[in-house]
Amino acid sequence: MAIPFDRIISSAPFKFLVGPENKPFMVHAALVSHHSRPLDVLMNGEMLEAREGCACLEDVDEETFVRFSQYLYTGDYSATTPDPPATNPHHPPRRLSEVFPVIELEPFQPGGPYGSRCRKCGRQTHSASKRSEAWDEFENTTYPALQPCESPENPTPIFLSHVRLYAFAEKYDIASLKDLTLHKLHRTLSNFPSCHGQIGDIVDLLQCSYEVTADREGGAVDGLRRLVIHYATCVVEDLAPNERFQGLLEDGGQFARDLFRQMLKRLS
Repeated sequence: MAIPFDRIISSAPFKFLVGPENKPFMVHAALVSHHSRPLDVLMNGEMLEAREGCACLEDVDEETFVRFSQYLYTGDYSATTPDPPATNPHHPPRRLSEVFPVIELEPFQPGGPYGSRCRKCGRQTHSASKRSEAWDEFENTTYPALQPCESPENPTPIFLSHVRLYAFAEKYDIASLKDLTLHKLHRTLSNFPSCHGQIGDIVDLLQCSYEVTADREGGAVDGLRRLVIHYATCVVEDLAPNERFQGLLEDGGQFARDLFRQMLKRLS
């Protein structure tokens, strides 16, 4: 249920000191309370923060808090916009369509000697039917959200802006914001050309997603982990040669177990 606008603007501003520099941000208290029960208790409970009208969030980076505030007031947020790469004056910048050309896929022929072409880069792949099925399942998975999101050129900052905001929403129990971050990340990954030498960005995403989320009891998998593992199984042929990805597997733990379980679905 939406909060009445007059209740928002009539509520007192609450000060948050964010990040290691304690940068101050003022947000209407009623709006924060409406979205987050833990923050509501922090602002209106019996703790010192409630009495002083100020709370320190040193473990939250400023950009993540700005996105959280943007979501509070608009119902949406903008991911990181990376700086454009430096250009050579003798070589004008290329359009994204020139860097990542659209590939006209040939129909898959079951039992053919060469499989089919990769859905992202056009090269020949083996076990193509299973990879294609994995991609179809991933791309057809839906996460609720308000608007489509951007297609990245420099993906790591965009990936991590979604991941960090998801972790913030998880910590402060903001389910609708978690849903939105998953939707935006899913749409970004669906458009990400994994076969073009940016595998390191995917490894960064996998590693950060598991660092900011916790293991769950009873075999349950966190929503962010489930999303990135699902994506990883779709592009595992591209990830496999990467030494950092191999290191994640060698470390074992929940990442390796989750990937193994998801790979079984692809192979069955």
